[in-house]
Amino acid sequence: MTSHVPNPATGPAAMLTDTIGRVAVVESRVSQLGSDLSETAAMVADVQSVQATQQEQISRLATQVSLLGGTPLDEEEAEDSGQIVDWSRLDRAAAEREWQRLYEWVDGWLVPTYGVTVGQLRLCWPHHPAVREELSWLRCCWVAAYRVPGASPAAAAEWHTRWLPSCLDRIRQHTKQCSSGRHLQWHLPEELRHAVSDADLSRAAYWLHDGRDADLAARQE
Repeated sequence: MTSHVPNPATGPAAMLTDTIGRVAVVESRVSQLGSDLSETAAMVADVQSVQATQQEQISRLATQVSLLGGTPLDEEEAEDSGQIVDWSRLDRAAAEREWQRLYEWVDGWLVPTYGVTVGQLRLCWPHHPAVREELSWLRCCWVAAYRVPGASPAAAAEWHTRWLPSCLDRIRQHTKQCSSGRHLQWHLPEELRHAVSDADLSRAAYWLHDGRDADLAARQE
């Protein structure tokens, strides 16, 4: 009797080998798919980054166009868009313009709106460069929050709840050696000592403008 010899090409061993081969192919394809997905994710991240940059540029251009309002602005108006003032680099003319802006804003809006008193903003504040810097950046933040088109309401909220009170607190620290009747060791003019108290509003009519004038005189023309 002739015995039957299994064909190795069709037996269980061949089937196992074939299955292993198929699994290897699937694993290879899965690995390739994972690599493709990683590359796709990286491309998506790059696209999102580019979109964010473009959106920021568009917003800046929109702000500039809105500020222009379709008509040319003079140099003074164009510069008053919330840009921080670097007082250390201003010549006399530029500093005079910034002092005027600051005076008008503090006396015309900040003091009457929030009832800022002499106890909070001393009459001698123009003599204190640190106070000038504090009020200057506070004003720039206010312009950025209220006058720049498209500003977030959160910027206004932060101005009220964070920047304004912290600025007034630091101003008091800068002038803690002064009073309504004295600037450091010097007496204020007699008419001010008798007419103004800590509870009065700090108005430009009472400020010691010679501090501003001295700052301007020390600058290059």
